[in-house]
Amino acid sequence: MNKRKILMIIGILTLIIFCNCYNNEIKVMGASAVNNNPDYTFENEDTIILHNTSIDTDNKDLLTKFEKVKHIKIDTTETYLGLYELTCFTNAISIYIPANITSISSISTYPLPNLKEFLVDEKNSAYSSINGVLYNKSKDRLILYPYNGNKDAVVEAGTKIIEDSAFNNVPINSVIIPEGVILIESEAFAKTNLTEISLPTSFRSFYSGIFKNTPLTKVIISEKNKSLTSIDGVVYSKDKSYLYYWPEEKIVESLILPQELTYLDCSMIKHFNKVKQITIPDALTAIIGTADNRIEQIFVNKQHPYFKQYDGVLYSSDYKNLRLYPNQNKDTDITIHNNLEVFPMELFCTENTTKVLTLPKNLRKFKGKLKPYYRVLLGGFVNLSELKIDRDNKLFVIENGVLYNKEKTQVLWYPIDLPAKEFKIPETVTNVDNDQLVKQNHLEKLVVSDNCKLYDFVNDYDYGIYTIPTGTDCPNLKEFVVSKENPYYISVEGVLLSKDKSVLLVYPSAKTDKVYQIPDTVEVVAFGNENHYLQTLKIPQSVHWFGDVSYTDGENHNYGDALLYFSALKEIEVDPTNQFHTSIDGVLYSNGTAVLIAYPVGKTNSNYYLPKEVDDIYDVRNLNYNPYLKDIYIDSSSQCQYLKDGDLWIKKWYHNNFQPIHFDNITLHTY
Repeated sequence: MNKRKILMIIGILTLIIFCNCYNNEIKVMGASAVNNNPDYTFENEDTIILHNTSIDTDNKDLLTKFEKVKHIKIDTTETYLGLYELTCFTNAISIYIPANITSISSISTYPLPNLKEFLVDEKNSAYSSINGVLYNKSKDRLILYPYNGNKDAVVEAGTKIIEDSAFNNVPINSVIIPEGVILIESEAFAKTNLTEISLPTSFRSFYSGIFKNTPLTKVIISEKNKSLTSIDGVVYSKDKSYLYYWPEEKIVESLILPQELTYLDCSMIKHFNKVKQITIPDALTAIIGTADNRIEQIFVNKQHPYFKQYDGVLYSSDYKNLRLYPNQNKDTDITIHNNLEVFPMELFCTENTTKVLTLPKNLRKFKGKLKPYYRVLLGGFVNLSELKIDRDNKLFVIENGVLYNKEKTQVLWYPIDLPAKEFKIPETVTNVDNDQLVKQNHLEKLVVSDNCKLYDFVNDYDYGIYTIPTGTDCPNLKEFVVSKENPYYISVEGVLLSKDKSVLLVYPSAKTDKVYQIPDTVEVVAFGNENHYLQTLKIPQSVHWFGDVSYTDGENHNYGDALLYFSALKEIEVDPTNQFHTSIDGVLYSNGTAVLIAYPVGKTNSNYYLPKEVDDIYDVRNLNYNPYLKDIYIDSSSQCQYLKDGDLWIKKWYHNNFQPIHFDNITLHTY
């Protein structure tokens, strides 16, 4: 064999070896070479290896591919794993956690609905798994239970602590908790399907909201437990002096508590508003959280050392503090005890039956703060038509049924059911206090005097609009009339504006115009109240903020709440030179149609085609409240929207992934 042939053979062998090596490298690389994506590798169609868990899922085709994944393997250099970043893998049944992960976030808010097990590398120093459940390394702390695990859960022997949100949002029907568990942390069993649970002798303490939003009606405490006891499914301290936990769905009409109870926070009883009768325990020294009640009758021992009853109302023993006002008292003419000095307005947020109320001789102050769960101080007095005050009171005066301070510089109480149709605010009044004139049943015309300030408001275009709620819950209000000398406001065609006409503050609920043109000086518009007459709204070039009433305590209502209760509104027109808003077929959008701001609630079309550019809907209620709308059509070519499981998934600009929007009584289609 000559030298040339030998070299040829060597060359061929070298080529074969090279090809084999290349093919083996391709096999090792697997789908990563095909995908050419540094964030993940598909080991096969149903298994993905994540090299980076922060995946931007704004690609609909990629989401479809991720939905086929059954198994997730984490392979990052990070020590932290945010499970909320994995929610695009909706059909995943397992998650493998490598040795380097030492910190894992909760997934309770964004469950993986098919997850059956956590798998943990044996070399991991922080975590372990038992039967698919995630524990700490020493296996005495239960950290997370998989969403689709066994519906009849068993906590392993040796467990001492069940951590925050461990079962949160997991649809378990029962759970066995072994001896040795001493602590269950905050919201550990929140949003589960538990109706009953037994806690062992070792259990010592409750964290807040352990069983929040569960159908739980009964908790059983081991009789040998030295710290706690249960009576009729309710958990108390062993000596029964303190209420630890009232089951979420336990409902009683007659509330009878242990006589040893010394402190009661009624807000701990979720359905306290279902109680009709309450018996005050003999040892009780304090009661709070009583505002949201529908109690008809209070029973209290006449010799009780800490509480007394007067005209059906519960007071401290010296009658200086009002503790519980029975809102469904069958007596509708109530006299407040003369010893009361401070009127606690925060107790009167729930509707009550009182029609006539007499205020006491020693009353010197109204005290209260607007709370998130009710709109108007004293708003519970929806039936109050007559307000009286003891003739010897030196600090307040009532004139034509309205309460003022002695100097008549403040409107302090305008009864909600006062039958007057017109109220002319006296010239001496400089401000309306206590959120009055927000809610009134009969008022048709409000005349604002020279120096009167109805409510504080601030123009803040960057962080929300703080406008006035005056008149926003007055269903019969037809017009505002403002004195020309008033430095704060002006009225135009009965509509209340700021003095410089830059803010439309209140559009009267009973104003009967079918068409309204917003003045071309207005920049900010508030339409948070109701109106059942207006059909066409015309927005000028000047308007650049369109929103609802927001309160000065920071309870900002959604920008998209606007016009939600304008039931007759059929169309919104926008001046074509407006740089911030546009309208298409009578629907209001941000300029460029990126945001659907308001769909007219009275628009009579049964079909609606959502522009494919829309990446946010500020308030889906504008669509849900429309009685005519039956079908919404989504452009299948849109990169911002797609349909899944009957919901619209939309790529909101402030999220890294798609978010679901649910519609009531509306069918979604693609075209």
